[in-house]
Amino acid sequence: MYFRPDNSAPETHTVIVPKKQIKEMRGERKNMKRNEIFVGNLCLEVTRRCNMGCAHCLRGNAEDLDMSHETIEQVLGQVDVIGQVAFTGGEPSLNVDAIRYFFAQARKYGKLPRSFFVATNGKANQEELAIELLKQYPDMEEQEFCGVALSIDEWHDPQDYDRSILKGLSFYSDCKEKPDGYSLIPEGRAVKLAIDPKKMIHPTSAHIVLSGNSDPDAGAIEVEMLYVAADGKIVGNCDMSYARIEKEAEYTISGFRAAVDKLIEELS
Repeated sequence: MYFRPDNSAPETHTVIVPKKQIKEMRGERKNMKRNEIFVGNLCLEVTRRCNMGCAHCLRGNAEDLDMSHETIEQVLGQVDVIGQVAFTGGEPSLNVDAIRYFFAQARKYGKLPRSFFVATNGKANQEELAIELLKQYPDMEEQEFCGVALSIDEWHDPQDYDRSILKGLSFYSDCKEKPDGYSLIPEGRAVKLAIDPKKMIHPTSAHIVLSGNSDPDAGAIEVEMLYVAADGKIVGNCDMSYARIEKEAEYTISGFRAAVDKLIEELS
């Protein structure tokens, strides 16, 4: 299952691997190639910079931090197959270079995602972002799941959005156009807001979760969601504040395979 532009949360499943199967897998692993890891939803926090200061932002205060090329290289070294890549932040349009570099390296290593998604406030670098996404779109295997969205709601000034170049793209999505507001997560700056309980989304676990499609015995592992922060820390949840990521992340991207191996061991 992939990250859909409708912002719905993917259903996750925990794999219960029989003890006998784990033992057999351990015995065979010496003769097997490493597990192939498929990530259904890869979220790259390409920057923590932002050109706005929205009161409802679940991330918290902006930080002067961009995802490095080295971190992107590590992502592609740890992950074998990618369902959808979502570029997030911060404001992702402030680091189009990272988006461009990801696609260039993914193409080089034969690891292009099947689709992409970007949500932006549309305040900067729209043409540069549009050109890069248009360049990659023809090579996306699942074009129907590609999307770029503008955040249009009570927290964002709608001025000039109707003239945005992004709205002219065939894969533009209106999923973030919420003029009457939408449900909020009480993290980051939003903790200071008086949120209607009916519109509150409670924070969920940071843990990385294996999908029910995983087959460790065959060396095939599927991870539902992998969120890579700008500093390389990893969690299994895209809706977390910077502070909670810092507190709850147990691994950096260089240790992703170790994290997956530990999951398999624990399930025994």
